Amino acid sequence: MNWKKIAPWNWLRKEGEVAAHAAETGLHPADPLAGIRGQMDRLFEDALRRLGDGESGGALLRPHLDISEGKAGYKIEVEIPGVDRQDVTVALEGDTLVIRGEKRHEREESDEQVHCVERSYGSFERLLSLPEDADADRIEASFRRGVLKLRIPRRAGSQPATRRVEIQAD
Repeated sequence: MNWKKIAPWNWLRKEGEVAAHAAETGLHPADPLAGIRGQMDRLFEDALRRLGDGESGGALLRPHLDISEGKAGYKIEVEIPGVDRQDVTVALEGDTLVIRGEKRHEREESDEQVHCVERSYGSFERLLSLPEDADADRIEASFRRGVLKLRIPRRAGSQPATRRVEIQAD
């Protein structure tokens, strides 16, 4: 992988804060019952997997993403194969970009016996902290072939995230 530079902005700061809070308290800050509900869901998923149903797939859904930046702004690509466009929402909550969706399992009734299911189904959420120079009012989103693309322009007149500091001679 050829990385030109890694920008200093921490896009995943909000996800880290939510995960740390959940780990400390066992609760999601927005929903006090989410931690308990999550534990119950995992308990049932484990039980179903042991019984051979295997429908849940067992993995937590967390779509992979790529984030890059240029002079004009930022580009985010979220890989969500098997998800329909209408099952994805993008919202701005303060300075946090929230990407939510659901990968649905469409089960056909048949007399087939399932031997292995490795795909995961269920809801997902990604929380991205926007940089200070992001123009949140002009965010554009498109969806094609299982990839959500977001373009976030920089605000006019904003300073770059990094700048060089000249060192004076003594």
